[in-house]
Amino acid sequence: MPRISFLRYLALGVCLFACHRDRGGGGPSASAAPSSRGPAAGAPGECLTQFDFLVPFQKYGEADLIRSIVVDGDQVYFRDMKDLYRVPLAGGTPTVMSKAPELALDGRTTVWVSGDRLLSQSPHEPIFMAAPKSGGAWTTIIDLSREKLGGGRSATNRILHDIGKGSSSATAGSAIFDGVSFYWTERRAGAKGSAPSSSIRTVPLSGGEGRTLYEASGEFGSLAKAGDRLVFMQVDPAPPEPESEKHAAAKKGGIHIAPKGASALWSIPVTGGKAERLVRIANAFGSEVLVTDGPTLYLTGYQDEDFAKPGIFRMAATGGSLERLEPQVLTGTAFLYGDRVVLVGSGRIGTPAPGTIPETGKVVFTGARKGGTLERTACIVGNYTTHAYAVSGKTLLISIFRSDDRLAGIIRVALP
Repeated sequence: MPRISFLRYLALGVCLFACHRDRGGGGPSASAAPSSRGPAAGAPGECLTQFDFLVPFQKYGEADLIRSIVVDGDQVYFRDMKDLYRVPLAGGTPTVMSKAPELALDGRTTVWVSGDRLLSQSPHEPIFMAAPKSGGAWTTIIDLSREKLGGGRSATNRILHDIGKGSSSATAGSAIFDGVSFYWTERRAGAKGSAPSSSIRTVPLSGGEGRTLYEASGEFGSLAKAGDRLVFMQVDPAPPEPESEKHAAAKKGGIHIAPKGASALWSIPVTGGKAERLVRIANAFGSEVLVTDGPTLYLTGYQDEDFAKPGIFRMAATGGSLERLEPQVLTGTAFLYGDRVVLVGSGRIGTPAPGTIPETGKVVFTGARKGGTLERTACIVGNYTTHAYAVSGKTLLISIFRSDDRLAGIIRVALP
């Protein structure tokens, strides 16, 4: 079987256009209106024919998306490309709180809540910013970048600045925050002819010097905290390529894509130390780690990088066997609620008949945190894309964009 790493090359091109869009296809009527009858109509597991809106469809900027959602008590904060909004969890009219920080190149962003502040990361930099929850400007609170220019620059401006200086800064991956400290990956390009190197770094919210917890050749991703360990994907460097192959591709006028090495999930103590290889897996179009439940991981991708072994899996962060929960790959995320887990994103709807192309869309799976099979709770098909998710109690919030008229909103889905 071909290794899944080949899909990563295609994913690079896809991301230039739509990596920030979690797409689906068929579903509710384009004229679906807000429902006042409680969470979305339809029998459990069926595709929704009616939406229950927290924020009804409307236009943001030049047909922008709702790119991030975070719940704080009885309030929901969300943002589009330029502005940060607040709306009561019970429903109401959204209020603009402030201008929002810049976005990453793929249009993604994360907002965290800490006390009376909202936190965010400057795109692709080890720089963290804060703003009052009551509204106000974003300011830099931690700056571990080389030149200490502060947060707020766009990713494009940062890249152009580096080119103008004739140098290249380390590129920071999307950070995670555990309420006390930030953790992130950094990638440095190798010297000519050598592989890039990556590291995992951390800094407390209170500030101070950043610490490097682990370094290796290759590229890191899908960083998550699982109990007292950090887990991450590592793509090993590929063996050196013959120069003749590069020149042949250049002469044909084609784009030469260098091969990559094996992809595997690794684990290190949260304080740093020896890395342990857990399992070989890859998901070219999304994160392999969906959510962590203490020392337990929920993963998705192709086991052994083999197209014949797709799945959503559960395993321990210290290693061991994979428990396959669902025989398909999910491009999305997951959350814990009560004694259950909810997984949401793009996936297959139903089991296709032999020889047919499977129908895909947005799927919501739920299951017990102790393991076992997953149940499909809801699905969405149609000219809709989804972009951000959050959970409050037994309600899943989904940022949704209707491509027929380019309007965005936030819907609610009841969870069992």
